[in-house]
Amino acid sequence: MSPFLGSGRDTHFPGASAKGEMSWLCTEHARAVRKFGGEFIVSAEQERTSKPGSLKHNYGGVTTSKTRNVKAIERLRDESLRQ
Repeated sequence: MSPFLGSGRDTHFPGASAKGEMSWLCTEHARAVRKFGGEFIVSAEQERTSKPGSLKHNYGGVTTSKTRNVKAIERLRDESLRQ
């Protein structure tokens, strides 16, 4: 088993981040991957409540999504293998 991945499902490591988010990485690697941009990429998009084509824009809430930063994890793995 890779030292970078858990048992194949999300596992909570209390020290993995300040927010206590779910992680596949152990605490040590979760901190190390920060120099490559972090384990996750968070993006946000404003919701619109107005009708399509309307000149008046009514914005509602903000929808966020979180995707795993695979490139950062690969760079961390490569760096670890070189040592």
